[in-house]
Amino acid sequence: TPTEEDYLQRIIAIYEGHPLALQVIAGEMSDAPFYGSILAYWAEYGEEIERVEVMKADPQLEARTDQPRLDRYTVRLKDLVKQRVEKTFQRLYAANSIAGLLLCKNAVARIPTERKAWLFQIRTFPIEAQEAAFELLQRRFLINAVQQNDRVKYQLHSLIRRIALDALPQVEEIVQVPVKSL
Repeated sequence: TPTEEDYLQRIIAIYEGHPLALQVIAGEMSDAPFYGSILAYWAEYGEEIERVEVMKADPQLEARTDQPRLDRYTVRLKDLVKQRVEKTFQRLYAANSIAGLLLCKNAVARIPTERKAWLFQIRTFPIEAQEAAFELLQRRFLINAVQQNDRVKYQLHSLIRRIALDALPQVEEIVQVPVKSL
């Protein structure tokens, strides 16, 4: 029977070691509902991964030429990563709509910004909800921390940013933002 390591190797192979894809998957695996269980993750997504393995092994995909088609390879990989990030975003939003809103609202920033700027976007929610949303984004590796001028700032990978920007109008419409009294 396959081991957790076997499943991890297959996941790495499918995503061709793509750092963003693997980082997103690791974040997803470490959080609810998988709580670090590779076997639980495989039980949920193993069939999908196996379908991609079959697709990638299909000799017809490259049968027209003997030369490797790096352009196709790159597009297929980008599509695969985009699909994974979109599914992760959907699960994030289902688990914590405030975290989904936080991700989308901060996607408008083109440059890294400080944590307080991120939280300002959801300032009408209780502070505990703000902190929980931010920490969830960190745990799932959806935001990157960078150090600039002795300050820690946060940003989104360009692909995550694009998906979040696309979702922003819908998320803003759905999430009920409380009005904070002064």
